Amino acid sequence: MANLSVRVPDDLLARFDAWAGAHGGRAPILRRLFFLAGPVYGAAIFFFMRYVVMPLSAAGFAMPRPPVLYYEFAGHMFLVGLVIAGAARMFVGRD
Repeated sequence: MANLSVRVPDDLLARFDAWAGAHGGRAPILRRLFFLAGPVYGAAIFFFMRYVVMPLSAAGFAMPRPPVLYYEFAGHMFLVGLVIAGAARMFVGRD
């Protein structure tokens, strides 16, 4: 089986870190309204994982039926997105 992993060069990570550090202070509204930005971020992660990552993975891909789909979507919004936004607010600081 072919190795499909991608190696990210260290300089690319360093450039992204520098960019994120330079632009992180330009969005204080996202830190103030983390309770709104978090679920939006969680929803974006859900759709990216569901429609990009899962179809490209070696795992079987099947869209769940609506009750389970709603639970997965709500879980990504509140248990993933809101937690990440709250942690970012805590570690980066409040405005």
